[in-house]
Amino acid sequence: VRAGGLERVNAAFAAPPRSTEQALHPEKFIGPDIDEPTPIDLGELASFDGWERIDAAAHGQAYLGIMLTNFGLPALSVSRATQGWDGDVYHAYRSEDGRVAVVLATVWDTERDAREFVAAFRETIAVKHPGTEIEQVLDGEQRVVGYRYTMTRDPLAKDEAGDAGETGMAEGLIKREGDEVVLVEGLPGEGLDAAVAEALGVAVEKVK
Repeated sequence: VRAGGLERVNAAFAAPPRSTEQALHPEKFIGPDIDEPTPIDLGELASFDGWERIDAAAHGQAYLGIMLTNFGLPALSVSRATQGWDGDVYHAYRSEDGRVAVVLATVWDTERDAREFVAAFRETIAVKHPGTEIEQVLDGEQRVVGYRYTMTRDPLAKDEAGDAGETGMAEGLIKREGDEVVLVEGLPGEGLDAAVAEALGVAVEKVK
């Protein structure tokens, strides 16, 4: 109302926010500098040939904040880690033998925002996968650009007793390139690296 009276309120109902970021930060919705979300289209990833895509969504800043909160990150850290969100897409896949893998591709306002999200996610890995060994991923200049870890338990895998089963070989990898971050969970070894590289190779054109 303060930004434009009832006329602006009516306009917001007619054309509501296009992301939870705009809902959380009205200044990014009502302008003068409107921050539109950047779409990401992963298409058909060759790394998942033979897998069935069972889910797809754009999560948004609010959902990523809830995810980090659920795995124990303090509110201030969650706010800092998600503040620069600019776009994302999530895919889930199922193999013929019932394994499940997920891909989360994100883009951020700045490279610093992307680094903060990677650092925040690293703090949640030990909570999400207790007992896992976390390995730094370095670039050619020996800078940390991500983390690799073993998925100690798969909540979607059930044994005969109905309990969550051990994954055994499945791993997770989160990696940053510039202002883009890709997370893949549920693939072993070389397949994991290939899937992350393929998702990071998708062209993303930022929306201003």
